[in-house]
Amino acid sequence: MHLSDETSQKIIHSCRVTQLIIPFLAISSVVFLGIVFSDFIGPITLNERPNRESLFLAGMAFFTATGVAPYFQRIVLASGEQHNTADQHAVSAAKKIQGVVIAACVVLVLAAYANIAAFRTTKDAVNLLVVGFLLVAILSRIPTQTRFRQQIDEFVGQRMGQTSPNT
Repeated sequence: MHLSDETSQKIIHSCRVTQLIIPFLAISSVVFLGIVFSDFIGPITLNERPNRESLFLAGMAFFTATGVAPYFQRIVLASGEQHNTADQHAVSAAKKIQGVVIAACVVLVLAAYANIAAFRTTKDAVNLLVVGFLLVAILSRIPTQTRFRQQIDEFVGQRMGQTSPNT
């Protein structure tokens, strides 16, 4: 799909913002974990008394980020306002995709914080393993420029095919 240079720059900007925010979210979890470890006293136990609530929250956050967020993204993209040009559709889609991806990562970060706080009280390594899993889940959502652009091109192609049969 051919888009104007200005629109391409806006799409690149949206992707770069997402590429910067997601690692920042992960780093904030690592910093919090570092703070917890700086005040840590005592041995680390393994699966003796993990905080079940934080583990449940982690599972729900992972389900939300991997199952609900993509579904929500499709709904948000499909239910958007009608634009006249492919450029307008592309900019709108970039902002929506950016918002959904960042929101999914925020949910994962909150679950990581909860598990770090649970580790602080229980000293159980299971909570640390879950934090590591959540950090990988967060970092795996960093979009590449190519994939981000492909998602937008697919959306614009579908939308323009629906709204104007000439293109």
